[in-house]
Amino acid sequence: MKYRAGIWLMAFAILVSTVLPIGRLSVWADGVDKSSALTDVTAVVKQGSTVIEPGDTINLGNGDTLSVEVSFRVPVAGDDPTPPTVVELGDTASFELSQGFILMSGTSLSLTHTSGKSIGTATLDSTAGSVNADILFDGDSDIFDENGGYNTVSGKFSAQLRYDDSGSAGDEGTHTVTILGKNYTVVVPPAPVVYNVAKSGVADLAHNKIDWTVTLSATKGATSVDLKDYEFSDDLSNVGTYVPGSFTVGGVAVTPVETGSVIAYIFPDPSSGPQEIKFSTTIPDNKYYVNNSNQSVSNTAQLLKDNVLVQSGSGTASFTTPKWIEKTGAANHNPDSEATYDPADQFIAWTITANKAQASLDNLTITDVLPSGLDFVSAQWQTSTDGTVWTPGSVVGSEPSDGKYTLSGTTSTMVQLVITSKVSDTGTTVSKTTFNNAATLDWDNKPGGVTLNTGNVGVGIGYDALTKSGSLNKTTREITWTIKADAKNQAIADMRVYDLLVYDPATNLSGTTGWPAGITAAKVTKRTGLQYVASSGTTTSGTLNVIPILDNGERVADLIEVTGLSTAAPNTIQFKTLIVNPDVYAGNASKNVDNTASLFTNTNKLREATGSVTYDSRTLAKELLKREALADPAAGGQYPAHDERSGRVRLRGQVGYLPT
Repeated sequence: MKYRAGIWLMAFAILVSTVLPIGRLSVWADGVDKSSALTDVTAVVKQGSTVIEPGDTINLGNGDTLSVEVSFRVPVAGDDPTPPTVVELGDTASFELSQGFILMSGTSLSLTHTSGKSIGTATLDSTAGSVNADILFDGDSDIFDENGGYNTVSGKFSAQLRYDDSGSAGDEGTHTVTILGKNYTVVVPPAPVVYNVAKSGVADLAHNKIDWTVTLSATKGATSVDLKDYEFSDDLSNVGTYVPGSFTVGGVAVTPVETGSVIAYIFPDPSSGPQEIKFSTTIPDNKYYVNNSNQSVSNTAQLLKDNVLVQSGSGTASFTTPKWIEKTGAANHNPDSEATYDPADQFIAWTITANKAQASLDNLTITDVLPSGLDFVSAQWQTSTDGTVWTPGSVVGSEPSDGKYTLSGTTSTMVQLVITSKVSDTGTTVSKTTFNNAATLDWDNKPGGVTLNTGNVGVGIGYDALTKSGSLNKTTREITWTIKADAKNQAIADMRVYDLLVYDPATNLSGTTGWPAGITAAKVTKRTGLQYVASSGTTTSGTLNVIPILDNGERVADLIEVTGLSTAAPNTIQFKTLIVNPDVYAGNASKNVDNTASLFTNTNKLREATGSVTYDSRTLAKELLKREALADPAAGGQYPAHDERSGRVRLRGQVGYLPT
């Protein structure tokens, strides 16, 4: 019964050891504090691989940690001689490991006996700058039994400690700390001074300057460092010229020291906290006087102490230059909506807009020389402050001989010069004529090497009296051509249209016959690989004729002639052509098929117009011979029957040719 009771008591003790929290000095119900019984309690302190002895100085920085290895002797009943006080299973011990440190990590207690048996566990905790060790001897029972055969038992554990620099302990200088009751000296180094220089710039285009802001500061830990006797310096070599009187410190105007392109300022006593410096520089000419361009100017400010650079900061001002001068032109009519076109009543209004930056320019001058074919009518100045509402100004009654138009005095707004010109050529119009014109901006004392101009601006006068377009039907290899001829009621005598279709590109038209009186091959444009489709031609007025062009009696081309066209209303002419060039329809690529019509008065050509379609032939075999055409290739229309005499082929009853 006594044996069973002992078993139950031991089981109860084990249960308690697993469910009760481990606390200092109280772990097992019957455990006794044997802290005083431990002997040879020592610590090996290392910083990195260097051993720190008691009394030594510990230089800590950047969050460095110390490693501490603690070892001690545990008196047990098996020692010989038996110690006066022995540690038994379930006993406890505790001691202060350190003062002035924060626990970073710890490990469990281990037995140094060669058997590897455990003597217990250690719990480390950190409270109010003190790191404590609580030990519970809950290891193998043999260790503590006098008959277990164990003696000279020792234990050890290690921990990582970091110096607690909270409060006054973080002040630079020396501080005393303890590890296992031994004093050590910790040296807290001076906090580094952190400098900051931030610079930014904003462009003021109206005043041709950049406003710079530089904020300078120095801090040591959380404390601002007085910038007394520190120096601000800025080299403006590639920035622009310093604007006198623009330098301020903390909003107060001061005068910097200028040495060449460098401006400098020494902070007085006191200059605590961040210091804000503002100043302005002119925008470099090569960046300011550029027509509508994205530009940027960068610069670096410096903070020096005893002529030694401690910090610098760069800033960039980005901006888009205005259109210093731009030009547009507009014709005064819409030929597409006018039934009558009067060549003697055509005008172009040129509008030159300048100084969108609204800079102050003395005797602003715009130079604009009208091109040949235009006569000056009038000119007028306008001004605006927003580019939307324009106020009429002075009128220029006659064209300056040198094309220079000047606004006397200082101009600080946007300006426009509107020049009205008249087309001097009053002959018959059948096409557009483009008039190109440029303008240049100048003013008194404009920087040398700066040129501001619009470049040529073109305005078309007139209209296209003849146009042509085509539409492809790939299934039949036919193109429907549409020609529009419109005189807009101009007196064009005997207005007519010609269109030449040559079957074979190799045909030489020299010596051919059939041409109408006064019309030769040299007066029309030769287009090849096409043949007129019989009875396909129509015209809204006049008469359409198809004239055979012969070479030694053999027809080699079709000349389409349309006469009797109306000058009072638009004429629309349509006809179809068959593509007879195998290089186009039986090739394996995309090719353009062009056709040109010519507008005549009597036998004099006025203009021509070309239409174009694209024929996409990608599968040579498939398009050349279809399966259903095998029974009768000639009738199938896709396989050419060769004519040995002429080298030509006959397709669907039409004449074509084979390439040589």
